[in-house]
Amino acid sequence: MTRRSLAVWAILIGFLSALTEPGIAAIPGQPAPADVKTIEDCLASVEKDKTDPDACIGKVTAMCQQTASGPAAAAAQVCISRELLVWNSASNRDFARLNALLTDSDAKEALREVQRSFVLFKLKECTFVRIARKDPADALAAGSRCNLKATARYEIWLLDQVDALK
Repeated sequence: MTRRSLAVWAILIGFLSALTEPGIAAIPGQPAPADVKTIEDCLASVEKDKTDPDACIGKVTAMCQQTASGPAAAAAQVCISRELLVWNSASNRDFARLNALLTDSDAKEALREVQRSFVLFKLKECTFVRIARKDPADALAAGSRCNLKATARYEIWLLDQVDALK
């Protein structure tokens, strides 16, 4: 084999192994089905057991970090990003579901205002968390955790509203 054909094979093997890596989304920018299942199963369990849904926040991140390789800070960022995709996707879906359940235009406008306020609050809260840290690596990690927690709590709030209006 020539060097070029070896390089092609190496790239192909790397690509194929990336596709089979757990947690890699089939569609870029979309959460991995296994990550979605982890959060959905957790939320179903806490609903059934009447326990705190905040217990589901960080589940994907924790599982991911158990198998992550490379520098700890970089691995943590990758894991948090994976879970954030799940909560973002769910909140977009459930915002649309909640909006569809509302029949009153004032209620629909109030929901849009809640969303605008949430986005602004999350930005300000997580910016503060980041700025308040002196160590740049700690600041980045703290900001990412803040973003994840705020987004997840917003999704949990949306689910509560959808359930209340069913």
